[in-house]
Amino acid sequence: MSRLIASRATAPATRRSIRPYQGGSRDHGEVPREAGNVSDTLVDPVTAAMGYLPVVSVPSSKPGGGFSVGPVRFTTGAAYVEGVEAQNNAQREEACKAHS
Repeated sequence: MSRLIASRATAPATRRSIRPYQGGSRDHGEVPREAGNVSDTLVDPVTAAMGYLPVVSVPSSKPGGGFSVGPVRFTTGAAYVEGVEAQNNAQREEACKAHS
């Protein structure tokens, strides 16, 4: 009988210690669902195709190195695509941090 009384006395403490675990488990269960919303591609198909071009001209505000002549930047297609991927990846990382 004394064990029954002792177990009833500790029951509220046990429930309190389980609640954070249950909340964490619930949050952890949402991670795969949210991960499915993140695209695995960092560039659209048109930009990706530009990666095969030896020289591309893009607005000077776009990433990718090369050299600018007025409002136009000349660079290799591969460098431009790499710059766009890096820029999009940084934006995606920031968005993930904002949701955390």
